[in-house]
Amino acid sequence: MKTIWRRRFRFAAQSLLWSLLLYVTTVLLMDWDDLRRRMQNEPYVVSVSPSNQGDKRIGTSAQHIIKAIWLHLTRSHS
Repeated sequence: MKTIWRRRFRFAAQSLLWSLLLYVTTVLLMDWDDLRRRMQNEPYVVSVSPSNQGDKRIGTSAQHIIKAIWLHLTRSHS
C-alpha cells in the first residue's frame, strides 16, 4: 500500500516540477526585457501612440495566445 502512495506522490511532484519549468521558460521567453530591467534597476520606458484602430485583435499563433493569457493573469491579480 505504501508503494502506491509513493508512486502517486512521485507523479504529483514530477508534474509540479514540469509545470514550474514550463512556467519559468514561458516567462523568460515572453518578458525577457522586463526581467532584465528589474535585475539592473533600469527605469521602465512606456511609449504611447495614438491609433484609430480601436480594439486590437490577438493573433492565432501560440506566442500571441500565451502572451494574452499572461497579460490576463497579471492584470487580474495585481
